[in-house]
Amino acid sequence: MKGRNLTVLLCAPFVLLSCDAINTLQDTLAKQQQKHIALRQDLEQALGVTAHPSWEWTNGRLTELSVSFSGKEIDFMSIADLRDATLPILAEHFKDLPEVVYLSAAFEPEEYIARDAKEVPHNPGLVINARVHFVQDDGHMSREALPVEAFVLWFPFIGGDLYGSPTTGDFIRPRVAADYSFSFDLNNALAAAKRSVKVAAWSYGQSEIKPADLKMLRVATFALNRKTVKRVAYTGWRNGETGESFVLAYFDRAGTISGSGSFKGHQTEYRLDVPSDGFYWLQYEESSTGTAVSVRTAKPENLVLTLAPLDY
Repeated sequence: MKGRNLTVLLCAPFVLLSCDAINTLQDTLAKQQQKHIALRQDLEQALGVTAHPSWEWTNGRLTELSVSFSGKEIDFMSIADLRDATLPILAEHFKDLPEVVYLSAAFEPEEYIARDAKEVPHNPGLVINARVHFVQDDGHMSREALPVEAFVLWFPFIGGDLYGSPTTGDFIRPRVAADYSFSFDLNNALAAAKRSVKVAAWSYGQSEIKPADLKMLRVATFALNRKTVKRVAYTGWRNGETGESFVLAYFDRAGTISGSGSFKGHQTEYRLDVPSDGFYWLQYEESSTGTAVSVRTAKPENLVLTLAPLDY
């Protein structure tokens, strides 16, 4: 009888302690899972690629932190791009970062070998050389430039329309030099454009689209804070000498988009005659009667990307 009582007395506290330990472990695992999901979502939203973060703790210290990225969008990013966009986000999620953070990219080699084996002619007209020009809110008067290390350029795709939010994870990331010049090769973006196009469904006034299943996208332009990845300026393509405005778009075939709408408070007439698939510059021509939009088959001269910084 005594032995039976002794057994009960010994087991009771053991069971209680085990439940507490299990609950603590479950809470810790749940918090880690929530942290993993939040970090992954922030990385993927900022970079437009699939992110796989992982980390290890030792004696209460974060001793190892790594992020593996995957997705075809990595074609347009360098390891410096990944580093500059990733570290500020990691710093927001972890109070103290380890001495070394590991970043890597995963891809399927067979896909790239097959792609490189295809003989695709290189079009020199798709190599874009431009420079950043800082302007006032009116888009014309010059103003003091932001430090080149304070911002990055990000050109995502808007499928099916000229306006709206980016619709795919594909994008172009040109690097701005110390003299504010930059370049990018649209030959390297053709595959991404072809998989990112959507059927044209313009939110821009009344339009007639032929053929009805014509697909297109706009290459949008964003200037982002290098650390916070927040927008720092309004952007737009212009001829640096004449002031003509442009939008860069891609169409999947020959077609026509025509119609009218209101643009900046003025009536706009447009007729876009697209001769074939490919990238085209849409030119905005303003006059006393309104604004006309047309398709250019050649890239503009003296191309600048105007940045009108947001003053918060």
